[in-house]
Amino acid sequence: MLGHIRSGTLERYKEAFNDALNGGKGFAIAACDCTVTFVSQFDEACADAIFDQANWDSSKVRDKLRHVIDAHVATVRTAKLSELTSTFETKLNEALSVLPVEALLKGATDDTWPGIRELLQRETETAVFGFSSALSSFEMDEEIKEKGKIMLEGWLSRRQKKKQGGL
Repeated sequence: MLGHIRSGTLERYKEAFNDALNGGKGFAIAACDCTVTFVSQFDEACADAIFDQANWDSSKVRDKLRHVIDAHVATVRTAKLSELTSTFETKLNEALSVLPVEALLKGATDDTWPGIRELLQRETETAVFGFSSALSSFEMDEEIKEKGKIMLEGWLSRRQKKKQGGL
């Protein structure tokens, strides 16, 4: 009976969490609000079940529910962060596409390479700022945020080296 309550609560949690994220709610807020709501619903449902069967202890099942919810949140967080990173990589790639660089090269002067470096620097700063802002809804500690920014900057550096090798 308690396992059935846990399973139903978990399914409703996943649906509500997904809806909250798709509705524009910040990740950390959605995770916290949904967790509080659905663990509370689980406790209420167990209280009703325990009333009927006086010897049941729901604490272990509740702990298992919390563990599964936490694991689900971690999985969704990883997927969302990967999606976010990919989105900013794509935006940065588009911003640094051949067109802006090609335009600078067509009117090549002594200022061409400094102009390309300036474009690269500006677009990198814009991407890192946007990425950092997007990470704020995850309420992660600074070390994790910094790793994400370094990963994006590393991608840019690898892209730049690849481009330079082709020029």
